Amino acid sequence: MMLQTPLSSPPSITKTPALPPHPALPRQQQQRKRLRRYLLQAAKPVATGAAGYKQQLGFRAVNFAQSVGFALEGLTFAFAEERNFRIDVALVAGIALAAWALQLPLSAWVLLVPLLGAVLVSELANTAMEWLVDLVTQGQFDLRAKRVKDVSAAMCLVVACVGYGTAFLVFVPYLWALLPR
Repeated sequence: MMLQTPLSSPPSITKTPALPPHPALPRQQQQRKRLRRYLLQAAKPVATGAAGYKQQLGFRAVNFAQSVGFALEGLTFAFAEERNFRIDVALVAGIALAAWALQLPLSAWVLLVPLLGAVLVSELANTAMEWLVDLVTQGQFDLRAKRVKDVSAAMCLVVACVGYGTAFLVFVPYLWALLPR
C-alpha cells in the first residue's frame, strides 16, 4: 500500500518559537538550498513498512555495490563542498608521498596510516554533523546548535593536531639524517 501524503512531523512534537535568522554566509545558504532540494527529490510516495520506506527514499542500499556507491558519493560531496576536507586530503597525500620518498620503514607506516586516516574520518564526521545541525535548525540560530558545531570542530582540531604532530615526530629523525654535517 502506497501512502500519497507528504512526510510530516508527528503531532506530539511541538515546535519552538523561531529565533531571528542566523546571518549565514551566501555559500552556507547555497549549501542549505542544495540539501533541501536533494531531500525533496528523495521524498517521493513511500511504501508501508520500515524497509520499504528507507528503500523508497533512497536511504537504504539493496546490495554491497550500492553501499559503496553511496559512500563514494559522500566522499565526492565532501571533497567538492568542504574546503577543510580538501586541505586535509592534500596534507595527508603530501605526508604519504614524503614517507614514500624517504622510504620510511613499515613501523612508521603502521603509525602514520591510522592516524592520518583518523584525521580524514574526523573531518567527514564533522561535515556530517554540521549538515545535520543545519538541517535540524533550518537556518535559524540556536545556541545549542552552535555548541554542537563547535565541539565537532574541536574534535577535528584535536585529531588533526595529534595526527600531524605524530607525522612530524616520525619524520624528524629521517629529515635530520638528510641535513649536511
